[in-house]
Amino acid sequence: MIPGLGLGSEEPEKNIMKKPPISKNEKILDWEVFKRGYFFIGIIEASAAMFAFITFLLHHGWQYGQVDLHDPHLQAQAMTMTLLGAITTQLANSWSLRSWDFNIWTLSLTSNKTLIFSSFSVLVWMWALLNVASVQKVFNTAHVDAVDLLLLVPFPILLLVSHEAYKYFRLKKLDIS
Repeated sequence: MIPGLGLGSEEPEKNIMKKPPISKNEKILDWEVFKRGYFFIGIIEASAAMFAFITFLLHHGWQYGQVDLHDPHLQAQAMTMTLLGAITTQLANSWSLRSWDFNIWTLSLTSNKTLIFSSFSVLVWMWALLNVASVQKVFNTAHVDAVDLLLLVPFPILLLVSHEAYKYFRLKKLDIS
């Protein structure tokens, strides 16, 4: 949620005056928002969380069909991986959503100081979830080795690249540059 505050301070898009005014009857959750949020980005984020959970467990001796983990620490680690899967993809999503239409590489990476600060705050929070005992106790997280954290890397990249490609082709199709 913290990067969402940063998105709120993003500069208006450069084509804002070329767009027609929003109708007072237009819904906030229109088809484009629903399609991107739930069918596209949401599926990638959910996949990241589930992949992190299941793959972590499989790498640590769990077998498909086994109901009880028998090890509360392993369970806490798997849940930590699930949480970090969601957090890392949401972080990538916040950078991709700086513009609804334009690609991230057409925007200045340093123009939104609030988003930079909030992204850094999320990284610090992730570190705390992995390393600070009092935080781990409250949120039932556990330390996960760096090699296991590598399982998370593909999903933020996949989200960012695929959403940027989506925006590129949508903009080309609509010709609203």
